[in-house]
Amino acid sequence: MKIVLVAPFVSEPNYKRLQAKLNISNPGQKFYMLLYKGLLKNNVCTKVFSIVPKEFEPYIEKDDFEYYFIRKKRFGFINIDGASDELARMIDKDTIIIADGEAYWTLVVSLKQKCRVINLITDFPHHVASYSSSNKKRGIVYRKIYQLYAKYYKLYRFKKADGFIFLTKYMSEVIGKSKPFVVIEGFTDSDYLPRDKTQEDMETRTICYLGALNDKSGIMNLIEAFKRIKDDDLQLNIYGSGVYVDSIKHCDDERVHYMGVVSLEEVEKVERDSNYLINPRPSKDDYNKYSFPSKTLEYMLSGTPVITTKLAGIPDEYDDYLFYLDDSSIEEMSTNLQQILNLPVADLATRAKAAQQFAFESKNNIVQAKKIIDFVSGFR
Repeated sequence: MKIVLVAPFVSEPNYKRLQAKLNISNPGQKFYMLLYKGLLKNNVCTKVFSIVPKEFEPYIEKDDFEYYFIRKKRFGFINIDGASDELARMIDKDTIIIADGEAYWTLVVSLKQKCRVINLITDFPHHVASYSSSNKKRGIVYRKIYQLYAKYYKLYRFKKADGFIFLTKYMSEVIGKSKPFVVIEGFTDSDYLPRDKTQEDMETRTICYLGALNDKSGIMNLIEAFKRIKDDDLQLNIYGSGVYVDSIKHCDDERVHYMGVVSLEEVEKVERDSNYLINPRPSKDDYNKYSFPSKTLEYMLSGTPVITTKLAGIPDEYDDYLFYLDDSSIEEMSTNLQQILNLPVADLATRAKAAQQFAFESKNNIVQAKKIIDFVSGFR
C-alpha cells in the first residue's frame, strides 16, 4: 500500500524554523505529524504533500516532504492553483490519498489517476465560517457570501470523497451515512515517556489553559468564573493566541496570567508541570457534535487532571477519566470548578493516572494509524 498524506503541516525542523522566524501556531501540525509517524511505524509507504502559505517559502528547507506554496488571490475564495498537477506526479492508481478536508481539489487528481481519496475532516467549512475570527473582521456581505460558498460548494465537494476519517460519529450525519467512514478522535505520541506526578506536584494550585483565545474557546467565561473563586493561592495561566489576548493581559485579577505562545516542546512541559488542565469550550453549541478537541488527549497524556465541559463529541468511554465542568452559567461554572478543585488529591491523582494510561495505550498514533490502515485497505 502507498499513501500520500495531503495536509497543512511541515517537517519538524521546518516547523521549528517557522516558529522562530514567524511565531506561528498551527494546531494541525502535531495532529498530522503524529498520523504520519503512525503510518510509518506500521510500515506503510507514506509520502507527504504539504500545503503551506506563500509567506512560509523563504523559511522552508527542502526535505522528504513535497511542498506546495499557496499564493492567496486578492479576490475569490479558491486559492489553490496548480497543486493538483504537482500532486499528480507523485501518485498512480495504487496510491491512496488521505487528504485534509480543505484539500477537496485532490478529487481532480483521483479522477485523473484513477486512485482513491479519503477525506480526513477535522471541521466542516460552514461551521468554521460561522465562528472564524478572521472572517468576522470582514464586511457583512463578504461573510454572507463566504458562508453560502462554504455550505453549498465546499461541503458539496467534501462529500465526493470515496471515504472519510471523522473525529466523531455524528459527522456522518452531515456527510451522509451511505459513505464508509472510520472515527479517529486524535492521536497520542507512542514515543512519549509518561512521568508519575508526585504528591507535591498535586498540592499546588495552578490551572492551565492552552489553545485558541476566541469565542469558540470559552476562555472569557472561564476567566469570569475563576474570578468568583476567592482563593489567593489559585493561579490561572493562559497560553495561546487570538482576539482576546489584550483582554486577558489587562484582566483585573492579578491571579490570571497571559503566558504567550510556546513551542510544542514547551507545551508538553507546561502540561506535565501544571496541577490542572482545563478546556472551557461552550458545550451548548451545535457544532460540538462534530468536533473532538485535540487538546483532550494531549492533556490526558500528561498525567495531569483534566477539567473539561461535557462536549457532545466526546465519546462515553472518556467519562471515567475526565472531570466535567458545568457551563450552564458563569455562576454554575464557578461553583462546579471550585468543587473539583476541592476534591482530595488522591482522587485527582488516581483519575489522572488512569486517563494517562488510557490515552497512551488505546489512542497512541500506532494504534490509531492501524485503524486507518485497516479502513483504507478496503478501497484497494
